[in-house]
Amino acid sequence: LDGRVYAQFVIDTIGNVTEIKIIKSLRPDYDQALIDAIKQSPKWTPATLENRPVPYKMVYPIVFSKKGKN
Repeated sequence: LDGRVYAQFVIDTIGNVTEIKIIKSLRPDYDQALIDAIKQSPKWTPATLENRPVPYKMVYPIVFSKKGKN
């Protein structure tokens, strides 16, 4: 099954990922794969406002495709 899964999450002021949720699902196993990948990612660079780190809500899409597989 090909398609995109969209996850929404917050990068806090020290670069940790919080509040992960799927906002566009494809299949439960794909959704969980994206959640697991986001949880395992290294710290992110926090957003800044007036030179101070602030929390930032992101929407992150990932494409699942079987192209190139036999």
